[in-house]
Amino acid sequence: MPVEAVMPNAPVAQQNVQPAPPATPDEKYEVAVANRDPKALVSLAKETVGTPLSQISLFSANNINSKLQEFDSLTGKIAAAGGAGTPEGRMAVADTWKTVKDNPQWGDALLRYVLGDKQGAAKMITGGDITTRITFDKFGKQIKEQINALGEKVDVIDLETGQPIGMADYAKRGGGLPAWENTLGNLLEKENLKTNITKLNENVEKNNAWSAKTAALTPKYTELSDIFANLKNKDIAPDALAKVFQFANQSMGATAAQSSNKSLLNQFQKGVGFREGEQVSKSVASQFGLPAGTWSFNGKGGITNEKGETKSFSDLEQAQNTNNVSQENTKNFNQTQADLLKFLKTSKLNDADQTQLLRALELSRDIGREQLELVGKHGTPTFLTLPSAFNLEDQYSRGRVQALQGASNAEVMDAFTNFYNKSIKNYGPGQAPKPNEIENAFTNSEEYKNIQAKYLGMTKEILSEPRKFESSAKPEKPVAPKPKTAVAPRPGTSGSTAPAVLDLNTLIPIKRKEK
Repeated sequence: MPVEAVMPNAPVAQQNVQPAPPATPDEKYEVAVANRDPKALVSLAKETVGTPLSQISLFSANNINSKLQEFDSLTGKIAAAGGAGTPEGRMAVADTWKTVKDNPQWGDALLRYVLGDKQGAAKMITGGDITTRITFDKFGKQIKEQINALGEKVDVIDLETGQPIGMADYAKRGGGLPAWENTLGNLLEKENLKTNITKLNENVEKNNAWSAKTAALTPKYTELSDIFANLKNKDIAPDALAKVFQFANQSMGATAAQSSNKSLLNQFQKGVGFREGEQVSKSVASQFGLPAGTWSFNGKGGITNEKGETKSFSDLEQAQNTNNVSQENTKNFNQTQADLLKFLKTSKLNDADQTQLLRALELSRDIGREQLELVGKHGTPTFLTLPSAFNLEDQYSRGRVQALQGASNAEVMDAFTNFYNKSIKNYGPGQAPKPNEIENAFTNSEEYKNIQAKYLGMTKEILSEPRKFESSAKPEKPVAPKPKTAVAPRPGTSGSTAPAVLDLNTLIPIKRKEK
């Protein structure tokens, strides 16, 4: 007699189980590769057709198939002889070993096969050739990664300690590209090696030039800073001091302004950063010294004002020419010097103070000129901070901060040279860092951050110093806006060539250490 079903008096509570989210294409690739499943890779290639992942999936599927055939060919003789446990099989193992003993990957795979781990042996071989790649973590620490042709990490080593890095620790340190991107990176690295070496040599030449020049400029920056410090409590007319400080600000900041303008013009010439008919902002107009009026982007490689007057981007670029900027600097120097001499004739300053004022003017001119020549010939290292023109009502502080900013670059270059020499020795034959990879890693290093922190403290000390004079004189030319907060410099992206041009609270300098 069948038992009657008894219905519960109250409904049974159902657990609220959320369905697992569908696997992403990256995850599908990694699972297919881990299982050495060419069919799943081909299916993924169809799903992602038209993308780099699709191409890499087909590449990996073909790689697994071809390597599996090689493996079967290698081990087939052993299996045909009765296996590694038979006398004939052991003879076949010895014969096979002779063909692979010079290839560690195949030798290890053969050993696993003989020991009974056939699946592990096949997985080693179907992973493809192993590539060694030197990279940096997010702290600027150098890492050696060994990656197979499928993008799997075989080994990760901390080059500073020589110790292996676990995958969890590796991810915390900023590692962990999807496996297929590692495969793509391996393929592109071979193609881009010549370009990377060329860029590396260019950067070496640039960095060497800056290392030599910053060492030579440091005494001038230090002398200028000392002069400003000596003037802080002198009874000197604010207008006279304003002339000197204003020229120093413009002269030392000319290189940074020129670099910033060139970077912006490069974007404009590529059609980036504006729309046709869009009005040129007041800040950009003043940055390029445009005549008064309303200027708009004309969509024809330039700008036009309400009168129909036109300036091409090439015209604006020519105005940023090093010779033109240098000539403008000399013109400003001559005018400032004439005004200062006129003031000194009727002033009651002693000879020593008069000499210091004139010397500050000359040092500012010389520093500006030498920096312009250096940037014009070599460009600027991406990690280096140029003394920038900025708007600060306390002109004494402005001048001192700029002088210290410039003086610090010698120490920054020393720190980078040590960082570079330690990093470059880990690259072997056929290897080279990506463009600016070492430079970008340097900005993440403790050495670089320590210099930043130290200089910010020095800046605060300057701003808090008591002094007798203040000046409300306005700069004759527009300068960058006063920063509101202290912001750490953003590392340049790989391949970027734009130098670091930072304002008051993002500077990185300190005085050069005595050797």
